[in-house]
Amino acid sequence: MDNLRESLAPQVQTMQVVVAGLTISPIIFAIIVLVINVTPLADEPATILSTICLLIGLVGLVAHRPVGRLVEWQSLRALGDRVDNPTALGGVYMSALLISLSMTEGAAFLNLIGYMMTHSPYTYGMAALLVLVNLMKFPTLDIVVDWARSQAQRIEEEKSFG
Repeated sequence: MDNLRESLAPQVQTMQVVVAGLTISPIIFAIIVLVINVTPLADEPATILSTICLLIGLVGLVAHRPVGRLVEWQSLRALGDRVDNPTALGGVYMSALLISLSMTEGAAFLNLIGYMMTHSPYTYGMAALLVLVNLMKFPTLDIVVDWARSQAQRIEEEKSFG
C-alpha cells in the first residue's frame, strides 16, 4: 500500500464528481420549486403530505449512515484476501457512499416536491438539511486514504487474531 494515494486518487475524483452531482441536483430543483408557483393543496391533504415527507426525510437522516456502514461491512467481507488492493478498497468506499447519498438525496427530492405541493417551510427545511448532510460526505483524498489504511489494518488484525 505504498502508493495508496496515487492508486486512490482517480477514484476519489470520481467520488467527488458524484457527490457534487447528487448534491447540486436537489439545489437546482429547490430553486425551481421556489420560482414556479403551484397552488398548494387544501389544509388536510397538505398536512398529511407534509407529515409523510418529513417522516421519510427523518428516516433518510437516521438510516443513511447505518445502511452505508452495512454496505461497507458486506463489501469488505466480500473482499476477503484482496484487502491490499487499493482499487478494491476504493470501490468499497464508493459503494457505501453512493448508497448513503442516494438515501438522503431521494428524501430531499421528496421533501422539495412536498414543499411545492403544500408550501410548508418544514419540508423545505428538511430538504435543506438533507442536502447539507450530503455536502458533509464530500470525500477528500486524505479521508479515503485514511479510511482505506484503517480498514486494511483492521482486517489484518482480525486475520491474525481469528
